[in-house]
Amino acid sequence: MEDGSGAWLEYAFPDLNPTIDGMLDAYPVSYMRKFREMRDVEPGWIRSVRDSGARVAVLREKSPLSMAMEAQLHWRVVQKDREWVYLVAPRS
Repeated sequence: MEDGSGAWLEYAFPDLNPTIDGMLDAYPVSYMRKFREMRDVEPGWIRSVRDSGARVAVLREKSPLSMAMEAQLHWRVVQKDREWVYLVAPRS
């Protein structure tokens, strides 16, 4: 999940365990750096996605990460609206 939507999703779905949320001061600097590298599709981003254990993602449509996850990791869009896509990881 990209920052900016985590707090709302946590409120709407209390059992959700987001990768990041609006409480950015709760994360160590090293985690924030790694998250930014993943979000910006910098070297190591694939490992970060896999290490997260995420099987679904809510990302901005056409963001570098959503497009890379679709193209390179074969995640598929199962729902979208004007601004966001809901992606599901391929079955292992």
